[in-house]
Amino acid sequence: MSIGEFAETRWIRIFGLGLLVWLVPFVLSFSFFWLEVMNSDYYVTLMLGIGMLVAVACAALHLPFTPADKRWEGIAMGLIWLPMWIGLQCMGLYLLLNVDILSYIRQEAWQAIHIPAITIVGGLLGYARQQQMVAAERRVKVIHGSLQ
Repeated sequence: MSIGEFAETRWIRIFGLGLLVWLVPFVLSFSFFWLEVMNSDYYVTLMLGIGMLVAVACAALHLPFTPADKRWEGIAMGLIWLPMWIGLQCMGLYLLLNVDILSYIRQEAWQAIHIPAITIVGGLLGYARQQQMVAAERRVKVIHGSLQ
């Protein structure tokens, strides 16, 4: 796939992975709903952990393979996935449980802050690795040039 082809599918891929970041924990939350009845703190902790694992996995599926600047890609992913997650969460909870959206945003939306934190850190780490690879290639060229 060329860089131009990747740029065309990049946004579709980011939105698709963003949908998974919301969908997987949302669906799994129904299987652990009994835990909220017993102890809400355990439920929130478990769902945050699952959400973080899914966000890391989705970021790992995208960031290593993007030819774009990984710093900005991580920021873009976080800025897209965060409002997307909050919007889908509010819509899902409103439609299924008739939850008041404004009170949910005030009380529970803080749980989504892990999404941009993961993607931005992932982008920065990817960029640092990219820079190390470029520096290593330069050193190899210098060493190779001095040997000839």
